[in-house]
Amino acid sequence: MSKDLMRELKATFDLAIRQDEARSLSKGIEWSALTEIETRHETAREDARNRFNEEYETRFEQARRDIINKAGEKNHDMPSPYGTDRFKGDAISRQADRRIRQDHEFEMTQIDEAEAREISTLIDAAETRNRSKGLAKDAFAENADRRSGEERRLKR
Repeated sequence: MSKDLMRELKATFDLAIRQDEARSLSKGIEWSALTEIETRHETAREDARNRFNEEYETRFEQARRDIINKAGEKNHDMPSPYGTDRFKGDAISRQADRRIRQDHEFEMTQIDEAEAREISTLIDAAETRNRSKGLAKDAFAENADRRSGEERRLKR
């Protein structure tokens, strides 16, 4: 899929989610809580992106060093033939880059999942509150029914 199509699908999906949230969140305090959650997680995403960009070189060198150290450990594999070297600098660099990017993607996914959980909790609480809106009024009206005799036994 092309990047433009993916962005368009994401925007459409986000709009559908917003419309569903709008049905559930009816109070101003709920909307302010939602915007606070979104702002906090967007800030966390931005911080993660900045850290990734600022610390890329350091993380790359550390990952490269870890890969080389792991490759240098004693193991009981078949040794390479005499005069050949299994050290491939380009492959190690690609592996280190891939590891760093995967760690960054994992961190971003964790932030997205945390945001989704908090929003889901907020919406569930709002839906529960919306479902129980008229229950007390109905129960009181049923118990305070002033009809007499046979009329009272009939439901309204």
